[in-house]
Amino acid sequence: MKIAYLTNGCFQGCQMLNAMVRSGFVPTLCVLQKRPGYNKDGLECQNSSICLTKLKIFIHGIVSLRFLSAFFERRHGTTDVELLELLKRHGIPMLTVSDHNGPATATALSQLEPDIIVLGGAGIIKRHIFSKPKIGTLNVHPGLLPEYRGQSVVPWAIWNGDELGATAHFVDGGLDTGPIVVKRKYEGTYSNTWDAKYKIERFAADVLVDALKVISAESGFSPIKQQMRFKKYMPMTHKQLLYLNLRLALRRIFSSQRRVASQK
Repeated sequence: MKIAYLTNGCFQGCQMLNAMVRSGFVPTLCVLQKRPGYNKDGLECQNSSICLTKLKIFIHGIVSLRFLSAFFERRHGTTDVELLELLKRHGIPMLTVSDHNGPATATALSQLEPDIIVLGGAGIIKRHIFSKPKIGTLNVHPGLLPEYRGQSVVPWAIWNGDELGATAHFVDGGLDTGPIVVKRKYEGTYSNTWDAKYKIERFAADVLVDALKVISAESGFSPIKQQMRFKKYMPMTHKQLLYLNLRLALRRIFSSQRRVASQK
């Protein structure tokens, strides 16, 4: 099965690529979208303007609590250098582009004629790209579809007291609305929303492998069409995130106190 892998080098993208090659699903091509402050090889640049931009983002992050998420991902995440080393180790050709929806990506995919495109933190892909492969374009959403579409689905599921999980689905013209290939519930624990997000992104890599196994093993498999009656979630505000994590912290404290009391 000829696979084209589209990523921007984020933590989730690194996890998915690692899981794919471990399971024998080695991409024929990796298309890496450059992020601001990265050179043509996908490596992080260091210059005065970039450092100033990072300083502004950090200051804004302190005010808005975004630095907590960034810190957690950097603490547990995989760097862009490791992604490039992974590609080199397995002999995976890489194309660096400024936009996954741009002409360079479209031309490369037309020449490659992949069976499937796998998205690993690639953002929103337009129809002229996701319609290129013979089988379809596969995305792994960090939530249980169709109940949790949209953004911030991990903290919203925690907020609502629902189960966490990940869903592998084909991409169509909507937002997280494509046919479902594999859906799995996460059975593990987490301490806060950032910990939950990190663990779900790792879990999503395993769900991706499960989906690729289904697609490659069953030529006549039928993905499940989603119901459209469920709502789409919008990003959670920083105040809501703060409240939710305080609530989780208090729950851990009370649970610990109950365990100590029961042992006396």
